[in-house]
Amino acid sequence: MYRQCLAFISAVILSDRTQFCGLYRSESNAIPRGSRERSLARSLGYIACGPLRYRQLCLCVRPGGPGRPGDGPFPCIMDMSGTGGGIHEHKGSMLASEGFVVLCVAYFQYKDLPDKVEDIDVEYFKKPVEFLLSLPYIGDRFGIQGVSFGGTLVDILTARFPEFKAAVVINGPHLQCSYYNIKEKGKPMPTVHVDDTRWYFLNNVLATHLCHRTLTDNITDEAETPWEKVPKDCAFRLVGSVDDLVSPSIHTSLYRQRRLRETGHQAEVELVNGGHIMEPPYFPHHELVYAKFQAFYCGYGGEVVLHGKSQEKSWANTIKFFKKTLGEPPKMPDWDRLTHVVNPNENRSRL
Repeated sequence: MYRQCLAFISAVILSDRTQFCGLYRSESNAIPRGSRERSLARSLGYIACGPLRYRQLCLCVRPGGPGRPGDGPFPCIMDMSGTGGGIHEHKGSMLASEGFVVLCVAYFQYKDLPDKVEDIDVEYFKKPVEFLLSLPYIGDRFGIQGVSFGGTLVDILTARFPEFKAAVVINGPHLQCSYYNIKEKGKPMPTVHVDDTRWYFLNNVLATHLCHRTLTDNITDEAETPWEKVPKDCAFRLVGSVDDLVSPSIHTSLYRQRRLRETGHQAEVELVNGGHIMEPPYFPHHELVYAKFQAFYCGYGGEVVLHGKSQEKSWANTIKFFKKTLGEPPKMPDWDRLTHVVNPNENRSRL
C-alpha cells in the first residue's frame, strides 16, 4: 500500500537560479514565511517562491498535527537518475513513504541546467550536500542512490564526500567513457575507450552492453575510481540485472564488489532477473526506450513478469539496507484519505 507518500520528499534542482518551495499538500502549498526552511533557502542562495506543484522544486518536511512522528534526526538519502536528464521523484517518494528524508537531484537537461552531461562539474554536487547538512532535522550520515549513469556518479561522489555512509548502485557503468563523462575542477575527467563496434541489434532493437564490457579491458589508473578514498564506513549495495541490454550489469556489480573488498569496504551484490531500469515495485517495465541522450531507441531488456517480481524483491532489500546502515526511521502512519476528502459546496457537474 502506498503510505503517505507525500509526507515529505526533498526534490531540489540545484543551480544559481534555483527555485525553492514546499510540497503541495491539502494543508499548505508553500514554505511558511518566516520558517527556518525559508531562511535556509535564502541563506544558501535559493529563491524562495510561492506555491508550486509536483513538477517544481520541493523542500518537504514532516507535517505537523496528529500523527507527526517526531522532530528527527531522520535518515537522509540523495537520489539521482541517469542520462535521461531532468528530475525523477518517484523513487524519492517511495523512500519518503518509509520515513526517509530524500533529496532528488537533477544535474542536466532541466530548466537552466546544461543540456549536456559533460558540462557538469563534480563541484555542482557540493551544493546538495551542504544543503542537507544545513537542515536541522537530519543527522550527518547520508545515503546515496543512483541508477544507470547515476550509479556511476555514486562511485564518483562517495570518493569525494565523506558524508555518504550508504550507497546503492543500480545497473550503473563502472567507468566513464567518451559517451558519458563529467568535469572536475573545470577539466574533463579521465575516460576509458569503449569499443562501440560491438553493438548489435536484437529483434531490431539496439543492444550496447557488450560495448561497455570493453571498458574493463581498456581501463587506466587515471580513469579508475579512487576506491581507497571512499570512507571505510561507507557500505555499498550493488544491484545488477541479468538481462540488462544497456550495461553489462552483472560484470560491473561484481567488479565493484571486488575493488571495494580490496580496499576494506562492505559491499553486497544482488543479481536479479530484469532489464536496465530496475524501479520500485509496480512502476512500469521499460523494455524499449527512446533515449534522447543517444537520440534513438535502445533495448533495455527484461521480461515483464520476471522484471516486475525482481522490482518487488530488490526494492524491499534496498529499504532493509538503508535502514540497517542509516538507522531505522520512525514508522509512517497510513494515509487516512477519508479524513482529507473535502466535499464540494455545490454540484457543478453538467452531466
